[in-house]
Amino acid sequence: APTRGQKAQEAGIVSIRTDMCINGCHAYTGPLAERTTCLLCKTARYKDNTSPPEKRQPQQYFTNIPIGPYLQAMRRSPEIAEQYKYLGDCVKDIRNKI
Repeated sequence: APTRGQKAQEAGIVSIRTDMCINGCHAYTGPLAERTTCLLCKTARYKDNTSPPEKRQPQQYFTNIPIGPYLQAMRRSPEIAEQYKYLGDCVKDIRNKI
């Protein structure tokens, strides 16, 4: 039986892992993507800054699932598509009453 991760991958849902400050000050993305220390609290980004760059482990990270592919995958499900249709019909009814 496929695992939950395999099902998500087959559906086109991918997660994005982004390094962040261990104190939660900011994520290392955009203009901060290349920094090795926190802009605010000056803590190290990686557990061991002396390791080669490809082997460095972040002290903390968060996982993000982009909403677009997630919603597209949901719409491919007949049950969810029917629920979307029901919601759309309810919104139309409310707009017609206004």
